Amino acid sequence: MKGIKLTAYQDNFENHSFEKCNDQNNIPNNRYIKYFVNLDIDTIISKRKYQDSFFSIYTIDRTDPALLQVVNELKDSEQLDLKIVEVPDDVQWKIEEDEMGPECVREISRVWK
Repeated sequence: MKGIKLTAYQDNFENHSFEKCNDQNNIPNNRYIKYFVNLDIDTIISKRKYQDSFFSIYTIDRTDPALLQVVNELKDSEQLDLKIVEVPDDVQWKIEEDEMGPECVREISRVWK
């Protein structure tokens, strides 16, 4: 939707590198697979050199119109539990993820000492 190409790489701990997955249409679902944005080389030797290309779900702008469109299209799926919530403009918020449940939006509390 946004023209971003994700390429899957398997973490190779022995060589301290990432190796491009051969079949990008059949990626194993495990924690050792990392995705890189708009990058297409066979082996990544320096993780630090390409750290800006690393894709993480934790860095997605939750107000991105494309993300909201996708969630709107998928939220009625029986397999997914998706919801869009509106937070007032004057409220500071953060996303929290429970180990056993879905993410939630939580207001950032103020603390005085």
